[in-house]
Amino acid sequence: MQKIDLTGERFGRLTVIEEAPKDVYDKGTRIKWYCSCDCGGKTIATTSDLKRGHTTSCGCYQKERTGETSRTHGMRHAKVYHVWLDLKNRCDNPNNKRYVNYNGRGIKVCDEWKDNFEAFYEYVSQLPNFGKPGYSIDRIDNNAGYKPGNVRWATSYEQVMNRSNTIRINYHGKETTLPELVKSSGIKYPTLLFHYKKQDLEEYLERRKVNGVSF
Repeated sequence: MQKIDLTGERFGRLTVIEEAPKDVYDKGTRIKWYCSCDCGGKTIATTSDLKRGHTTSCGCYQKERTGETSRTHGMRHAKVYHVWLDLKNRCDNPNNKRYVNYNGRGIKVCDEWKDNFEAFYEYVSQLPNFGKPGYSIDRIDNNAGYKPGNVRWATSYEQVMNRSNTIRINYHGKETTLPELVKSSGIKYPTLLFHYKKQDLEEYLERRKVNGVSF
């Protein structure tokens, strides 16, 4: 297997300087790297922690975030604060596994909210269903970013209906989706998907109706 060389690569605030010597290996199984942080600090991190986004600074970022949160809004343990952190991470962190589906599609956090949790909280806390169980943040226009006028608190079903890859079909002259058909017919999604791919979904649904299934 070809050895991975991370020298010169950047991960968050860290720039990899060189591979750490063998006396700092973790039982000789995990390669570690000397890294220089933007703040001037230094740290050592494993290949996996760097590539997975687990280590992105020498520790200064966490200290800044904790200190700033404590000084300003005191909500670092609140669910909505972690909602804000998570949506920023998937939009801005190249090492986040969902980054390509967000930043890669041009989905970003607006300047007003990106570095200002208070502004984000002030807006989203006034939206319907804020704080209710079963609701999470969702973009109204799936192709636009997180910004005022384009976010809501929605159920998982509403979010599935809003996804850009939700399958939409024409049934009896009316546009609907597979999730809507699941809800109205009680037929399991894999079954409907199978017949959709087989291109006989409408015929299959008509057969079910003849056999007494109404929807």
